[in-house]
Amino acid sequence: MPGREPTQYDLVVATHLLPITDNHDRAVAWHHRAEGIFGAVPEVAEGSVAFLGAPSGRPLHRPTSVGGAWLHSAHLPAPMRTDFVSGYCAQSLSPTFHGIGRPTFRRSWAEAYRQANELFADRLAEMAAPGATVWLHDFHLLQTPSHLRRMRPDLRIGVQLHSPFPPPELLMRLPDRARLIDGLVGADLIAVAETRSADNVGSAVADMVRRQPHTQVIPLGVDAAGIRALAEDPAVRRAAAELRNSFGESPTVFLSVGRLDAAQGLQHRLDAFEALLAGGRLDPARTVLALVVTADDRTDEAAELRCRIEQAVAGINGRYGRVGRPVVHHLYRSLNMRDTVVLYLAADVLLATPLAGGTDLTAQEFVAARRDATGRLIFSELNATCSHLPEAYQVNPHHLENTVETMTSAASQAHVASPDMAIMRERVSHHDAAHQTRLFLSAVGGGPDVRSAASALCHRIDATSQPHREQTSTSVALT
Repeated sequence: MPGREPTQYDLVVATHLLPITDNHDRAVAWHHRAEGIFGAVPEVAEGSVAFLGAPSGRPLHRPTSVGGAWLHSAHLPAPMRTDFVSGYCAQSLSPTFHGIGRPTFRRSWAEAYRQANELFADRLAEMAAPGATVWLHDFHLLQTPSHLRRMRPDLRIGVQLHSPFPPPELLMRLPDRARLIDGLVGADLIAVAETRSADNVGSAVADMVRRQPHTQVIPLGVDAAGIRALAEDPAVRRAAAELRNSFGESPTVFLSVGRLDAAQGLQHRLDAFEALLAGGRLDPARTVLALVVTADDRTDEAAELRCRIEQAVAGINGRYGRVGRPVVHHLYRSLNMRDTVVLYLAADVLLATPLAGGTDLTAQEFVAARRDATGRLIFSELNATCSHLPEAYQVNPHHLENTVETMTSAASQAHVASPDMAIMRERVSHHDAAHQTRLFLSAVGGGPDVRSAASALCHRIDATSQPHREQTSTSVALT
């Protein structure tokens, strides 16, 4: 734990939402999903570390120390926060960046986004020590770099995009795209999940004459060691065995864990599962789908999507389930990491098949949990990071017949240890959250020589772990 709170920090990490949970007993801890991503930061960073973001529960009235870092609240007025997150980010940026659905624009939302980014920039300028590094996360803070650069030209500023960066034809949907790009080019480094996004960033900033940031492929990692420890815990393994037994005799268990988001393709997963049963590929009496849906932004679109998913689940259970034996077990809530690992161990096949997306942490977590190299991962080829796990079964979730065939094949092999699963597990363990954090900080903290060395390290690792495929971790220097 840190000692006395510093007046300024050597590294400040900014997210639109603080990655913490409030246990209502005045105890604050890392959120289980964020612990791998953000918990590694204080462990590998040099100097003092702070996080800045809006709290998800009760406000933090004073800086709070958690896991070696100090947490600071970005106090956004409630109307601004709603228009910023649930309006502009959820309904303007998310459909544009993921290419799913039709984006909606309102001037009040765009103004709230600008104001929120300026507020973050003001706070960061106060918190950062001379020459400090600032790490901004995802598309919520794209205008912050240039605001901050004008106030603090001494800082090193990096942006980590969790979502894919859109191609020009999608970016042109945004009426205020010039303001976003002008804000983004204030950064020294833009980290993306895959090369397509790097190319798209290059196209977006190509005409900027003021300055051009370095773009590098640095996907997020997970807490592989922590997940392995849970997977090896006898109590967790007993709970997984009990869960499997509750599904019936010798069940085939498919698992889907995803946000309530159109880009997740939840309806496509349900359609494929129903087609699997309808075609007689697997026995409905011995086949189940555990569908875990976590809540996302509280918008009308999210509410409508939840209604459609629940109706689809009810329809499948009505046609193929029995009294007391549904074929789709639907949970609508976030699970802690222990319970999630129980599901990973109880399942035979993980369906990680979004219609778009950035780094897929669920796929990495599943692979990390399978210590005996059993189980199978079905990955969407439309996901930004499918190239990082090329040994997985890959499908186009829009291709129903192919998805059903792949599910059948994966289920038939799931109980056999696979060299491909072992290879993926080793890669996920090596490229864990701590490793990827070091890579990001090296890239944003030094000049071109440091960035080139970090990029070369990525290439060497990929060449070792993927000898039969092209290297997928690249660095794109925009000069």
